[in-house]
Amino acid sequence: PYIFPESLVLEVLEIGEILEQKVALGHLQRLRSAGVKIALDDVGSAYASLLRLKNLPIDEIKIDQGFVRELLNKPQDLIFVESLINLGMGMNVIITVEGVETEEHIALLREMEVDYLQGYAIARPLEAEAVADFVHTFVLGTGDADTPLLALY
Repeated sequence: PYIFPESLVLEVLEIGEILEQKVALGHLQRLRSAGVKIALDDVGSAYASLLRLKNLPIDEIKIDQGFVRELLNKPQDLIFVESLINLGMGMNVIITVEGVETEEHIALLREMEVDYLQGYAIARPLEAEAVADFVHTFVLGTGDADTPLLALY
């Protein structure tokens, strides 16, 4: 069966300086020209830099789970989450936040108008045969409207 390039998203990890090499950039640009969407994974982690983010041909950023999972214990991390979300919105790219593990996370990120959420609050890893049923029956929780995370925001 044929898969349309427009239905594919290639997640790229930013490892060291490999993405600054012309050969790697050329491959990414050719894939993107063919219709494949490019997502930069783990944005905000140790290797990510704003210069690389600015120069890469990307359609999506995935905000590293390290900023979200500990928000209840480290509310100061909210400024980083909000900054990365605003950066993605300003770049006009899709935003996915990783590490969404609670209803409080869902409530906060829905309020922040994040495009996509990824984490255990959405689903645990599934066997391949269970994915179709999950997709047909899943309803996103509304989140706890009284969450202290919303008060922080």
